[in-house]
Amino acid sequence: MGGRGGTPQGLGPESSGLAGYDRIQRPALDLGAFEVGDSFQAIAIKVQPLDLNLLKYLEATFAVAASGYGLRYQWYQGASGDISHPMEGGNQPGFTTPALAETISFWVKITSVYGMLNSDAATVNVMADPVAAALNKESSLLYAAAGNAAWFAQSATTHDGFEAAQSGVIAHSQTSSVQTSVTGAGTISFWWNVSSQSGGDYLRFHLDGIEQAAPSDGDKPPN
Repeated sequence: MGGRGGTPQGLGPESSGLAGYDRIQRPALDLGAFEVGDSFQAIAIKVQPLDLNLLKYLEATFAVAASGYGLRYQWYQGASGDISHPMEGGNQPGFTTPALAETISFWVKITSVYGMLNSDAATVNVMADPVAAALNKESSLLYAAAGNAAWFAQSATTHDGFEAAQSGVIAHSQTSSVQTSVTGAGTISFWWNVSSQSGGDYLRFHLDGIEQAAPSDGDKPPN
Protein backbone atom coordinates (compact mmCIF):
# COMPACT_ATOMS: atom_id res chain seq x y z
CA MET A 1 0.00 0.00 0.00
CA GLY A 2 2.90 2.38 0.79
CA GLY A 3 4.11 2.13 -2.74
CA ARG A 4 0.92 3.80 -3.91
CA GLY A 5 1.33 6.91 -1.75
CA GLY A 6 2.85 10.28 -2.62
CA THR A 7 2.04 12.63 -5.43
CA PRO A 8 0.24 11.01 -8.32
CA GLN A 9 2.27 10.89 -11.45
CA GLY A 10 1.55 13.53 -14.01
CA LEU A 11 -0.07 15.90 -11.47
CA GLY A 12 2.85 17.03 -9.33
CA PRO A 13 4.80 20.27 -9.65
CA GLU A 14 7.73 18.29 -11.04
CA SER A 15 5.59 17.36 -14.02
CA SER A 16 6.56 19.47 -17.03
CA GLY A 17 3.29 18.72 -18.83
CA LEU A 18 0.15 19.97 -17.16
CA ALA A 19 2.02 22.06 -14.59
CA GLY A 20 3.75 24.07 -17.31
CA TYR A 21 0.47 24.64 -19.11
CA ASP A 22 -1.09 26.02 -15.90
CA ARG A 23 1.64 28.68 -15.65
CA ILE A 24 1.08 30.11 -19.17
CA GLN A 25 -2.67 29.70 -19.49
CA ARG A 26 -4.54 32.81 -20.75
CA PRO A 27 -8.30 33.54 -20.88
CA ALA A 28 -9.82 32.39 -24.11
CA LEU A 29 -11.24 35.08 -26.50
CA ASP A 30 -15.00 34.75 -26.87
CA LEU A 31 -15.68 36.05 -30.39
CA GLY A 32 -19.38 35.61 -29.86
CA ALA A 33 -19.44 38.66 -27.59
CA PHE A 34 -18.34 41.07 -30.35
CA GLU A 35 -21.02 40.62 -33.04
CA VAL A 36 -18.65 41.83 -35.72
CA GLY A 37 -20.35 44.00 -38.36
CA ASP A 38 -23.73 44.17 -36.60
CA SER A 39 -23.50 47.94 -35.93
CA PHE A 40 -22.39 48.84 -39.45
CA GLN A 41 -25.27 50.28 -41.41
CA ALA A 42 -24.73 51.82 -44.83
CA ILE A 43 -26.86 54.90 -45.49
CA ALA A 44 -29.95 54.20 -47.57
CA ILE A 45 -32.55 56.73 -48.69
CA LYS A 46 -36.02 55.25 -48.40
CA VAL A 47 -38.00 58.31 -49.56
CA GLN A 48 -36.49 61.01 -51.78
CA PRO A 49 -37.58 64.66 -51.57
CA LEU A 50 -40.38 65.28 -54.06
CA ASP A 51 -40.96 67.97 -56.69
CA LEU A 52 -43.57 70.59 -55.81
CA ASN A 53 -45.80 73.12 -57.54
CA LEU A 54 -46.07 76.32 -55.51
CA LEU A 55 -47.66 79.74 -55.84
CA LYS A 56 -45.24 82.65 -55.93
CA TYR A 57 -43.96 84.04 -52.60
CA LEU A 58 -44.97 80.98 -50.58
CA GLU A 59 -42.72 78.58 -48.63
CA ALA A 60 -42.03 74.97 -49.63
CA THR A 61 -41.47 72.06 -47.25
CA PHE A 62 -39.36 69.02 -48.14
CA ALA A 63 -38.66 65.78 -46.29
CA VAL A 64 -36.37 62.80 -46.75
CA ALA A 65 -36.53 59.38 -45.08
CA ALA A 66 -33.26 57.48 -44.63
CA SER A 67 -31.86 54.56 -42.65
CA GLY A 68 -28.42 54.21 -41.10
CA TYR A 69 -26.51 54.83 -37.88
CA GLY A 70 -25.90 58.33 -36.46
CA LEU A 71 -27.25 60.19 -39.49
CA ARG A 72 -26.57 63.89 -40.03
CA TYR A 73 -28.31 66.10 -42.60
CA GLN A 74 -27.52 69.26 -44.55
CA TRP A 75 -29.82 70.77 -47.17
CA TYR A 76 -28.49 72.71 -50.16
CA GLN A 77 -29.92 74.84 -52.92
CA GLY A 78 -29.09 73.79 -56.47
CA ALA A 79 -28.35 70.57 -58.29
CA SER A 80 -27.58 67.40 -56.31
CA GLY A 81 -23.91 67.44 -55.31
CA ASP A 82 -23.56 71.24 -55.52
CA ILE A 83 -22.55 72.35 -52.00
CA SER A 84 -22.02 76.03 -52.82
CA HIS A 85 -25.36 77.12 -51.31
CA PRO A 86 -25.98 75.45 -47.91
CA MET A 87 -29.33 76.33 -46.36
CA GLU A 88 -29.23 77.88 -42.90
CA GLY A 89 -31.13 75.74 -40.41
CA GLY A 90 -31.35 72.89 -42.92
CA ASN A 91 -29.90 70.18 -40.68
CA GLN A 92 -32.96 68.00 -40.14
CA PRO A 93 -34.72 65.35 -42.28
CA GLY A 94 -37.39 67.98 -42.99
CA PHE A 95 -36.68 71.46 -44.35
CA THR A 96 -38.85 74.53 -45.04
CA THR A 97 -37.58 77.07 -47.55
CA PRO A 98 -37.90 80.85 -47.35
CA ALA A 99 -40.60 82.47 -49.50
CA LEU A 100 -39.80 81.66 -53.12
CA ALA A 101 -40.16 83.91 -56.16
CA GLU A 102 -38.76 81.66 -58.87
CA THR A 103 -38.38 77.99 -59.79
CA ILE A 104 -35.50 76.44 -57.85
CA SER A 105 -34.15 73.06 -56.63
CA PHE A 106 -33.04 71.70 -53.26
CA TRP A 107 -31.34 68.49 -52.11
CA VAL A 108 -29.89 67.03 -48.90
CA LYS A 109 -26.54 65.44 -48.05
CA ILE A 110 -26.74 62.65 -45.46
CA THR A 111 -23.57 61.66 -43.60
CA SER A 112 -22.55 59.23 -40.86
CA VAL A 113 -19.34 57.70 -39.54
CA TYR A 114 -19.66 55.11 -42.31
CA GLY A 115 -19.92 57.45 -45.28
CA MET A 116 -22.21 59.90 -47.07
CA LEU A 117 -25.05 59.89 -49.60
CA ASN A 118 -26.65 62.66 -51.66
CA SER A 119 -30.37 62.74 -52.31
CA ASP A 120 -31.98 63.58 -55.61
CA ALA A 121 -32.66 67.27 -56.20
CA ALA A 122 -36.32 68.26 -55.80
CA THR A 123 -37.56 71.14 -57.92
CA VAL A 124 -40.08 73.74 -56.79
CA ASN A 125 -42.05 74.94 -59.79
CA VAL A 126 -43.03 78.46 -58.71
CA MET A 127 -46.16 79.79 -60.38
CA ALA A 128 -47.72 83.23 -60.21
CA ASP A 129 -50.99 83.41 -58.30
CA PRO A 130 -53.46 84.53 -60.98
CA VAL A 131 -55.68 86.33 -58.45
CA ALA A 132 -52.72 88.15 -56.91
CA ALA A 133 -51.46 89.08 -60.38
CA ALA A 134 -54.88 90.44 -61.29
CA LEU A 135 -55.20 92.47 -58.09
CA ASN A 136 -51.72 93.93 -57.91
CA LYS A 137 -49.13 94.18 -60.66
CA GLU A 138 -45.45 93.92 -59.67
CA SER A 139 -46.22 93.24 -56.00
CA SER A 140 -45.38 90.46 -53.59
CA LEU A 141 -48.65 90.66 -51.66
CA LEU A 142 -50.28 87.31 -50.97
CA TYR A 143 -54.04 86.89 -51.04
CA ALA A 144 -56.09 84.32 -49.14
CA ALA A 145 -59.58 83.36 -50.23
CA ALA A 146 -62.40 82.68 -47.78
CA GLY A 147 -66.11 82.04 -47.82
CA ASN A 148 -68.20 79.70 -49.92
CA ALA A 149 -66.60 80.30 -53.32
CA ALA A 150 -63.06 81.28 -54.28
CA TRP A 151 -62.13 84.35 -56.27
CA PHE A 152 -60.58 83.82 -59.70
CA ALA A 153 -58.84 85.78 -62.45
CA GLN A 154 -60.72 86.60 -65.68
CA SER A 155 -60.45 89.04 -68.59
CA ALA A 156 -64.04 89.17 -69.85
CA THR A 157 -64.86 92.12 -67.58
CA THR A 158 -61.90 94.44 -66.98
CA HIS A 159 -61.13 98.14 -66.60
CA ASP A 160 -57.64 98.34 -68.09
CA GLY A 161 -57.65 95.50 -70.60
CA PHE A 162 -55.71 93.18 -68.28
CA GLU A 163 -57.05 90.39 -66.11
CA ALA A 164 -59.24 91.31 -63.15
CA ALA A 165 -60.16 89.32 -60.05
CA GLN A 166 -63.77 88.21 -59.70
CA SER A 167 -65.61 86.76 -56.72
CA GLY A 168 -67.00 83.26 -56.90
CA VAL A 169 -70.63 82.45 -57.64
CA ILE A 170 -72.62 82.26 -54.40
CA ALA A 171 -76.18 81.50 -53.31
CA HIS A 172 -78.35 83.13 -50.62
CA SER A 173 -76.64 83.80 -47.26
CA GLN A 174 -73.22 82.91 -48.65
CA THR A 175 -70.02 84.95 -49.01
CA SER A 176 -66.96 85.12 -51.22
CA SER A 177 -64.02 87.14 -49.96
CA VAL A 178 -60.31 87.71 -50.45
CA GLN A 179 -57.84 89.33 -48.06
CA THR A 180 -54.17 90.31 -47.73
CA SER A 181 -51.82 91.80 -45.13
CA VAL A 182 -49.64 94.88 -45.49
CA THR A 183 -47.09 96.53 -43.21
CA GLY A 184 -46.82 100.28 -42.73
CA ALA A 185 -48.63 103.19 -44.34
CA GLY A 186 -49.79 103.10 -47.93
CA THR A 187 -52.52 103.88 -50.40
CA ILE A 188 -55.10 101.36 -51.54
CA SER A 189 -57.02 101.96 -54.75
CA PHE A 190 -59.04 99.71 -57.00
CA TRP A 191 -61.68 99.67 -59.73
CA TRP A 192 -64.83 97.74 -59.01
CA ASN A 193 -67.91 96.49 -60.80
CA VAL A 194 -70.89 94.81 -59.18
CA SER A 195 -73.52 92.65 -60.83
CA SER A 196 -75.80 91.12 -58.21
CA GLN A 197 -79.30 90.84 -56.82
CA SER A 198 -80.66 94.27 -56.00
CA GLY A 199 -81.00 94.92 -52.28
CA GLY A 200 -79.65 91.52 -51.33
CA ASP A 201 -75.96 91.22 -52.32
CA TYR A 202 -73.26 93.79 -51.53
CA LEU A 203 -69.62 94.58 -52.06
CA ARG A 204 -67.96 95.48 -48.75
CA PHE A 205 -64.41 96.64 -48.02
CA HIS A 206 -62.81 96.14 -44.58
CA LEU A 207 -59.59 97.52 -43.11
CA ASP A 208 -58.28 95.92 -39.90
CA GLY A 209 -61.66 94.20 -39.58
CA ILE A 210 -63.61 97.47 -39.76
CA GLU A 211 -65.98 98.06 -42.65
CA GLN A 212 -65.00 101.18 -44.58
CA ALA A 213 -67.12 103.61 -46.50
CA ALA A 214 -68.86 101.83 -49.34
CA PRO A 215 -67.09 102.07 -52.70
CA SER A 216 -70.01 104.06 -54.14
CA ASP A 217 -72.01 107.24 -53.48
CA GLY A 218 -74.12 107.18 -50.34
CA ASP A 219 -73.89 105.12 -47.17
CA LYS A 220 -75.12 101.78 -48.50
CA PRO A 221 -72.99 99.26 -50.36
CA PRO A 222 -73.68 99.19 -54.10
CA ASN A 223 -76.34 96.83 -55.39
